[in-house]
Amino acid sequence: MDVQTIKLDLINVLLKTNDISLLFRVKNLLIPESAKNKDDEIIGRHPDGRAMTRKELWESIEISVRQIEKGEAISHEDLIKESETW
Repeated sequence: MDVQTIKLDLINVLLKTNDISLLFRVKNLLIPESAKNKDDEIIGRHPDGRAMTRKELWESIEISVRQIEKGEAISHEDLIKESETW
């Protein structure tokens, strides 16, 4: 099997799959770290299963810090007490 045939086979497999996890693994394997935009790097998942980028994580952290600074948070102890009434 020659190189061109292997490339075409891979392209066909990638075009047919809807497995996002597989696609990201292939992308991470083929694209060197130095060429990636770190903000767009997938580092986790949202609660609903969508991929989360490094940039989204930092934005979420910044929002959380601002909410805490504005007093829009409750302590762990208060959350435990509140959850006992659910």
